[in-house]
Amino acid sequence: MHKIVSLLCITILVSCNSVGKSESIAQQVTVPKHYDKVDVLPNAVLYDTTLELDFIKTANERGAEFIVAEVIITSKRWALTFNEYGQIVARSRSASMIANKEDKCYVQNLVFEQKGDGESFNETEIVKKSNWKTFNCNVLENKNPDTIARVQFEN
Repeated sequence: MHKIVSLLCITILVSCNSVGKSESIAQQVTVPKHYDKVDVLPNAVLYDTTLELDFIKTANERGAEFIVAEVIITSKRWALTFNEYGQIVARSRSASMIANKEDKCYVQNLVFEQKGDGESFNETEIVKKSNWKTFNCNVLENKNPDTIARVQFEN
């Protein structure tokens, strides 16, 4: 917190003291991104490798801030959306995405949705997401490996 405040003070001083150059100098000062911390991860309520891999693929294709490598499905059943005629037009399910970068672990809660036409469902989309949060990576070591889809990505 002290470092962030110091950087902000430097930016303000530079902006005030250098007329005409404040934009270019202020843009060079980078404030580190802050992530809230969580102590526990949610429990998986469903184990479905196909669905887990679909959620991982969707999250990574939609420009996630981190590469998602693991997922915890947190809703037992699909939540259904009906039209005025009683037909299912969409279904949604929540999950927590797990990512690791530079020896830090991150989690983000997402809601995935698949639109339907009465006979089948379309591609999975992300309709809601929380901010990324950090957690102690040791939490993953204590989990049963069968509770999370684990995917190896090639570099």
